[in-house]
Amino acid sequence: MWKRFTDEINYDGINLYIKYSFKEGDDQVAYYPDGSGYPGSADEIEIDEIYVGNTDIIGIIEHDIIKELEEKMYKNHEQWEQKK
Repeated sequence: MWKRFTDEINYDGINLYIKYSFKEGDDQVAYYPDGSGYPGSADEIEIDEIYVGNTDIIGIIEHDIIKELEEKMYKNHEQWEQKK
């Protein structure tokens, strides 16, 4: 199930307020009773909105930068989860 979160990060000297969705991956199942298994799935994160001040700028951000920001958000999310 996807859950929504918000976080603030500084990227290249600019403070960004990011709204993102996070879905926890599934655990691996080595063997089901029929002999099959399931390799599991990785956690997923998707940035939904990127704000500078009150302006959503996600529409003008290059795809590579969004992917880089998603990686940063994932690391921040992992650290936040460990503190819980």
